[in-house]
Amino acid sequence: MSSIAKIHTRFKNFDKEMRDIWESYNLVELLAQEGHRFLKAGSMRPLEIPGLYGGTKTLPLKDTFGAIDHLRKKSKPRSILLEAVAHFEDYLGWLTKTVLVDDTSLLKSDSPASDKEETKIINLIVESADRGEIIERLVEEKVRGIFYGNPVDFFTRPKTKLRFQKYFETKCENQLALYAEITARRNVVAHNNGRVDRKYMREVKNSGFKLDQTVSLSDAYLKESIALLLCLAARATELVLIGHYSSKANGKLFERLGACKCLPAI
Repeated sequence: MSSIAKIHTRFKNFDKEMRDIWESYNLVELLAQEGHRFLKAGSMRPLEIPGLYGGTKTLPLKDTFGAIDHLRKKSKPRSILLEAVAHFEDYLGWLTKTVLVDDTSLLKSDSPASDKEETKIINLIVESADRGEIIERLVEEKVRGIFYGNPVDFFTRPKTKLRFQKYFETKCENQLALYAEITARRNVVAHNNGRVDRKYMREVKNSGFKLDQTVSLSDAYLKESIALLLCLAARATELVLIGHYSSKANGKLFERLGACKCLPAI
């Protein structure tokens, strides 16, 4: 299978993964609402859970209601945001790796390497069995660091030299600001129990949140975030196909781009 075909197939799978994330969120919401209703009507037994250290515990009715509320308002929204950003970064990492393997000239550096970088490269070469393995390991090293630091740099100053034709930096200032906020909010959810820290305050201007305030994760926010991530990935894929493979979007990618009204035309 050619790289062009692989890219279209992988995007189709990614698109389904992102839609499945949103679908599962809404399914949990439905099940939680129905569970609450059945519990209140006495048609459903309270929650029984295996104890972490043995035995089984039956929650009182009010605690079962509390567990449903925790699932709806905290656990599921947080997991949805973490999962969506993880799939997004995984897909763009795969796309980058595909391009770099196909065009190894992009691995060349335009600036002198530091002593630390030179040592790492030398170790990779010495420890590798052949040219193919060296390239594979260099690509893995390159891809591993693409979302370190400012995540917006992937689109505006790609370390990987992806040919985005300055589309994102000239046409998507507002969209990239939203993406930066999504990533910053994901970070406080993952690393600070959802509370705003100083790093978030530095990265996101005029967010409306105060230091140590817990970030909100409403249905509308999650929906808009997933939709934006999916559209950014779709446009990046289209630009890669144009810039690196002299090809164009078709199938699911073409369909998704047509639905992405939040992004300007190329």
